Amino acid sequence: MKDAGKILGKVGGQTKMAAAWVWRRASVVVSLGLLVAVFFLGLSIGSPNGKEAGHRHDEQKGGPAAEGEKKPKMWTCAMHPQIRQPEPGKCPICGMDLVPVEEEKGDAGARTLVMSEESLKLAEIETAPVERRAIKVEVRMVGKVEYDETRVRTIAAWVPGRVEKLYADYTGKVVAAGEPLVDLYSPELYVAQKELILAHKAAGQGDGGGALAMGVTTAMLEAAREKLKLWGLSAKQIEELELQDVPSITLTIPAPIGGTVFRKEVWQGVYVDIGTQLMQVADLSTVWVMLQAFESDMGWLAVGQDVHITTEAYPGVVLHGTIRFINPFVDAMKRTARVRVEVPNPDGLLRPDMFARGSVFSGVDESGEALLVPEAAHRQPLVVPESAVLRTGKRAVVYVKVPGAERPTYEGKTIVLGPKAADYFVVRSGLSEGEEVVSNGAFKIDSSLQIQAKESMMSLPSEDKTPVADIFLSSLGPVYQAYFMIWEALAADDAAGARKSLADLATAAGKVDAAPLSADRAAEWKQTQKLLHHHDVSTADLPALRKAFETASQGVLALERRFGHPGKKVHYQMYCPMAFDNRGAFWLQDAQELSNPYFGPMMQRCGEAKETFAPGGPQSEQAPATPAAPPQHQH
Repeated sequence: MKDAGKILGKVGGQTKMAAAWVWRRASVVVSLGLLVAVFFLGLSIGSPNGKEAGHRHDEQKGGPAAEGEKKPKMWTCAMHPQIRQPEPGKCPICGMDLVPVEEEKGDAGARTLVMSEESLKLAEIETAPVERRAIKVEVRMVGKVEYDETRVRTIAAWVPGRVEKLYADYTGKVVAAGEPLVDLYSPELYVAQKELILAHKAAGQGDGGGALAMGVTTAMLEAAREKLKLWGLSAKQIEELELQDVPSITLTIPAPIGGTVFRKEVWQGVYVDIGTQLMQVADLSTVWVMLQAFESDMGWLAVGQDVHITTEAYPGVVLHGTIRFINPFVDAMKRTARVRVEVPNPDGLLRPDMFARGSVFSGVDESGEALLVPEAAHRQPLVVPESAVLRTGKRAVVYVKVPGAERPTYEGKTIVLGPKAADYFVVRSGLSEGEEVVSNGAFKIDSSLQIQAKESMMSLPSEDKTPVADIFLSSLGPVYQAYFMIWEALAADDAAGARKSLADLATAAGKVDAAPLSADRAAEWKQTQKLLHHHDVSTADLPALRKAFETASQGVLALERRFGHPGKKVHYQMYCPMAFDNRGAFWLQDAQELSNPYFGPMMQRCGEAKETFAPGGPQSEQAPATPAAPPQHQH
């Protein structure tokens, strides 16, 4: 029985070994069959009649690729878009896996940006046509009402004496021409009247004394008349005195013009000397409105222009005046010049020292020169929206949509601007009618070019070497402070704090006084200031607040590059490529340790430092900005 069991065991083992051998042989056959099937299936699906195989064979030999075949993809780093490699691998900067990116079709120039439709929507790019438009410029000025200096008369004592009576006994009294103002008693005047009366009587007695005596009498009469004329008596008063037998003990001084007594210097009973000022009378039927015009508006003003005058006292009432004089000197502190406007005032609505506003309307011709009569502006200038222009000093940059491109493509152009009129800039050269310029999102396109190390508004050499005034630079402190409060609040997911700080940023930007800047620099500040004002965010959630912060960051970065920052801290420009669905976004912070405001605590250290900014004026006035060492990424 034992021998039988051993025999059965050996037979079973051999059977299992045989079965395993058969199974391995079958597996090899099946695998080879599957490979053959897949190969022919691929040929049948990929290219009937063997065309695909032939194409691959040609391609391996270096022959032409099939028509319409896409180029091999390029690979880039999500954190460092400047990295471009033809093969997948690791980012040489941060070590992250490279991701594929579709290459730009065509030869994109140094100032050209090609975008996908998705990127175009995320960037909210809008365009407007370059067109010829009849535009009207309104120059607004403020000032106050003053009396017309040519319509003021001063009543003074021409002889010494005593004020016997004041008819105009208070300031503000309205008098008519010829109406008595003062009765003046003067002993000297009394003697002169006596001489006149005697000379008149002697002349009336005939020539009994001969021709010589008559000539002397006539000369004495004329001398007495002239003496009284020089003392201020009118011809009528002298004629009345000649007919009297007894001289008048007082002299009545009449009003030389009709008007209002606006200054009274004497009282009844006081003694006065020759030349003592008694009172002043002003005719207010026509007044002057003295307005202050900024030097940047002087090109729109000229003598003879019509001015619309309004006042706080009479809202809705518009009076009209005419510019009669423009001061040739500009106030060194206020940067304004006085403009004198003559305004008819028959109803007496305008009173001296009353606050007034003036508006002057001018046109622009096709060359960008001012047409001081707006009705004559029939030659329409070439204009672009103000929002389309990026200005750095004297240079202006716009981004133009490239027509006929397969994908949205925008090219930067440097243009020469004329004056700003309403919400438009006149274009002297650099653009043609019908071109499409980016009216919303130009700064985002410029930032994208900067990331790709292409020519942008910021990378081109500045033409404006005007230093930033210290007083203006100091006034930017509250702006940066409010901005950094927004950054800290969003980095901590503090929505309430971000809302408050966004409002504080708009307030701080509104209080900055650009008076110390030149006209070009003031225009740059005005353009930057618009990015720091936001719509009401009092009920905005964190995503909306972060979008508002991105716009504010564009303004603050432009502020940093154009004007610099006060204080002693170094500022850091940061970039997160994953913000807003991998569109990427910049921000500025005053601490070296990265703190991401677009993701908050969820991805606190996501991003990298791009540049550093030293305290003081703009980078063009310092050493070039230095790149900051990128921090380690944490996701």
